[in-house]
Amino acid sequence: MTIRTNGELTRELKGQGGARFCPCDFHVHSPASHDVAARSDLNDLEKDRLKPFLGTSPKDWAKHQREVLTAFPPAEYLSYLTKRRDEVVAKLGIGEYNRWAVLAITDHNICTYAVQLARAAWDERKQNKLIVLPGIELDVVFPIPAAEDAAIHMLCIFSPCVDSSDIRKAICDASSADWKEGNESLTVTNLQEFVNNLRHHTHYPSMVIAAHVWSRKGVQNEVKRLLT
Repeated sequence: MTIRTNGELTRELKGQGGARFCPCDFHVHSPASHDVAARSDLNDLEKDRLKPFLGTSPKDWAKHQREVLTAFPPAEYLSYLTKRRDEVVAKLGIGEYNRWAVLAITDHNICTYAVQLARAAWDERKQNKLIVLPGIELDVVFPIPAAEDAAIHMLCIFSPCVDSSDIRKAICDASSADWKEGNESLTVTNLQEFVNNLRHHTHYPSMVIAAHVWSRKGVQNEVKRLLT
């Protein structure tokens, strides 16, 4: 069954019975995120597949994503994530009955790699016991009463098997802007309204989480500084 909406996901999970606790990480960058190839802590597989991009800072994030999709296919990255999940489960001593894990792929301002990875994970979920949620880390700029703009990184996480066009539609509908994948930022006139619209989108509602702002102060301290 292809799952594209939250309602379909809920119906699919009904009847599973009982509460389950499993490892979750909702802020994972795939190899396609523009900043990954510049990291110093890549494993050997990542270094090999991303060799052409190491140390680079691409200007065109959408083009970079297309190139990484070829260099490091999502199916291969899924195998790596499954092995990594097994390592974490073994380290934490989690029983076999609870080996399920949930990841959300939230790359900077792109989502196609996340969508393809999530679809592959959903198709193999019974074997891998790994659910990948497609998402995006949006750079959102919004006005505040202090007559200047604030900027935050916002995680938007969707149901398995949505398309990248579905994510784009949800963002465009919620912001009333013509946002395109790979844009460096999204400017909205009212942050609260945008978040509310995205969370309650008719067809593709999203979990919306403030990741951090463009500083080391954190969301609360940074916004307080700007407001005062």
